[in-house]
Amino acid sequence: RDLPFATGDFVIEPAELDPAEVAEAERLLREMGVKPGDSARDRVVAIAGYLHRALYPHRGQPSPAMRRLSGFGQFQEALAGRSEVYCANHAEIFAFFANVAGVPTRLVDVGRTFDGLPVAAHAFAESYLPEQGGWAYVDLQLHVGLLAVADRVAQHLASVLAAAA
Repeated sequence: RDLPFATGDFVIEPAELDPAEVAEAERLLREMGVKPGDSARDRVVAIAGYLHRALYPHRGQPSPAMRRLSGFGQFQEALAGRSEVYCANHAEIFAFFANVAGVPTRLVDVGRTFDGLPVAAHAFAESYLPEQGGWAYVDLQLHVGLLAVADRVAQHLASVLAAAA
């Protein structure tokens, strides 16, 4: 159905980010193994692997201050031991680094309610991989990356839900 926005509206462009954070992220991308000329897929794999290893020991309930920080700020807080991270932080941190690396990446926030009360929620990221022809699911908290082209997953879920209705 027609939506009042484009999926690209959710991608954070590096020009919209703090220049000092972008410069530090570009330095860290080299440490992560991201090289000039790498495919989008290779950049995503390198970033996701590095961040998963770096953030895994810091899993847990984030401090309320994390909501006010950029993905880079959240990364710094976690590594310094000042906060733990959960799914939304993983997604925001990954999206920050992937977008700085030139891979269009968006956040996906899903949840369920029962009688108006939230009962389940999860956040993850999707990165656009031209070589795969669509958006790929990347979930650092669950250590799942490039599971499938996200657009195809969404189409499948929509058909399952329509059949169940």
